[in-house]
Amino acid sequence: MTTVQDMALDFLWGCWRALGVPGAPRLPRDVAVDPEWLIVATPSFAEVDPRLDEMALSWCAQHPHQVSTRRLRVVSRQSPQSMRQAFDGFAQQLEALAGPERRGGRQESSLRAFDIPFHRPSAVALRARAGMGIGVRSDLLLELLRRGGGWARVSELAERVGYTKRSVARTLLDFERAGWVGGMDIGNARTYALQKTNMWSDLLQGRDLVWLPWREWMTLMHTLVLLERLSASPEVIRRAQTVVAWKKLVVHAKPLGLPEPPDPRGRSDAFAATLAWGRNALDAPWQGHDQRGADS
Repeated sequence: MTTVQDMALDFLWGCWRALGVPGAPRLPRDVAVDPEWLIVATPSFAEVDPRLDEMALSWCAQHPHQVSTRRLRVVSRQSPQSMRQAFDGFAQQLEALAGPERRGGRQESSLRAFDIPFHRPSAVALRARAGMGIGVRSDLLLELLRRGGGWARVSELAERVGYTKRSVARTLLDFERAGWVGGMDIGNARTYALQKTNMWSDLLQGRDLVWLPWREWMTLMHTLVLLERLSASPEVIRRAQTVVAWKKLVVHAKPLGLPEPPDPRGRSDAFAATLAWGRNALDAPWQGHDQRGADS
């Protein structure tokens, strides 16, 4: 039986392959990759897959100009504690590679060289940044596109893209002047939605992509993997940790448009039932399920 960890690793490998890391295709459909969430999340999953860690490290060392360091800091703060701790160790390795140790040292020889295939559909974020630069404009445009024309407040968009409300509000005003977004007042709040979404999807080659709310997706996947790693633990620990995990999964399932996980309280099969729900949840994006979520 395929494990949650197997599914998580296949997802990560598929995303990294879309950005140029060598490997066989592992995803049934193309997903719009969020580079910063992929970088922050990978080290915690790659603890059981050193090659994945090596490939991610090589990519980051070679292509730092493709990554928003500001968003990395924001995403790291938004991630679960154990994920953040793993990323901190990864970041220290990356910093060492960029330092004096890299010149003529062992680290340099361990790096793999590969180019970014900007033409691949999943590299939509990198295409947007190539055309608009790394910053609030490209990231905000992608977030609006992910919502598929749905309306959102400045505060919601700012939290998602990792920039200040002031910066997002200024950019939205520019977008509105350009006719890229529509604005509408709801109560005391100004809301915005992307106009001509099909045009933008075609321009950025994002029409047939799976668009995920990455914060919820990665946190849900991380929670499930940590729970599964308790398979050999005593029953009393598994039951207690299943309840803890369930409370987190309920929160993150809703924005992903997923059904709630089964309530584990009072169930003798709670651990197995929760993991079975998790396998179905991780398979949902590839079955045509709309993962844009309730915030779209």
